[in-house]
Amino acid sequence: MNKLIYLYGVSQAGKTPTLGQLIRKLNATGIYRLIDCVSYDNSPVEIENICTDKLAVFLNDQTGITICIGTKGDGDREIDDNINWFEQTHIDRKTGRSLLCDIAISACHKKHNTKNKLDDFAEKYSIVPIQFEKITKGDFKEAEKDTIKIVKEIIKVLD
Repeated sequence: MNKLIYLYGVSQAGKTPTLGQLIRKLNATGIYRLIDCVSYDNSPVEIENICTDKLAVFLNDQTGITICIGTKGDGDREIDDNINWFEQTHIDRKTGRSLLCDIAISACHKKHNTKNKLDDFAEKYSIVPIQFEKITKGDFKEAEKDTIKIVKEIIKVLD
């Protein structure tokens, strides 16, 4: 594990749609290849629905870097699910290779213990987490601008 990025905020701040947009953007770049995308009950999920909670894995075939994303994060169990996703081996169906997560991206709650759990996870791998805050906006257009800005900033950190 090389990097942990987390998006924190209060409940209903828009963390899931922001990470859903990130998943869509990574999938559309052509740089990152989607290896897996499932719901939290391990059933297939539509990548285009940005508001559905999901777990995703991407591979950059040029660099070999694997990115794992968990969009849930308001509760302890959800963070435990994300951490388990980050630590498990993922199989690239195209090549048959086993992949471990190099970069983990998770949502977490600003006030609950979930942020602390991710900090402990980062400490386990001796990495300093990169944090982004999702601030609730009353105006839809402002919230959308905030989402686009955060997605762009996270993608910069991936490079």
